[in-house]
Amino acid sequence: MDREKREITLSPFGTRGFENNKDIDSILMEKTPQQLVCARQGAGGNSMKYLEGFRAIEIANAVFGYDGWSDEVKQFIPQNTGCVLSIVRITLKNGCYHEDIGFGSSALKNNPLEIAAKESVTDARKRALRLFGNLLGNSLYDVNYTRNISPNSTNKRIIIQPVNYTEIVSEVENSKKVIEEKINQSFK
Repeated sequence: MDREKREITLSPFGTRGFENNKDIDSILMEKTPQQLVCARQGAGGNSMKYLEGFRAIEIANAVFGYDGWSDEVKQFIPQNTGCVLSIVRITLKNGCYHEDIGFGSSALKNNPLEIAAKESVTDARKRALRLFGNLLGNSLYDVNYTRNISPNSTNKRIIIQPVNYTEIVSEVENSKKVIEEKINQSFK
């Protein structure tokens, strides 16, 4: 029996397209779910709303797929003050990317540079991810949206499931049909 040789060609990361671009775009336009928002006291005693680092990663994995995005620390700059600046690039499998800067510091005596480094990379990663859309934290920069958010203490128990694009498209199509029916009925 002759075995046919088959070549498997893998496209390099950054050159593969998403099969569901429109779905991803519409999902990324949604606001960050309020139950995932945390708060801390910021400068001047103001409440600052934020998305935890692991949540941003969970959402990115759910929307883009675990193999649909990557991050890279482009620069890592320790400061003489014990603070660290990092620049992180998030690249999607289709080649689109965003970069942003993060800052970290630690007043702890044990391993302050390590803690500051992790904090700065997490901060930069979250800031770069938010540039892809509201769902990934960009909506938290909208004071009109965050004004009425009461951070949920139960948010630690929420598990984010991968996005099922078939269900979302089906829901959108059903919504369109309902709207069309209502419009048609109003003209009868």
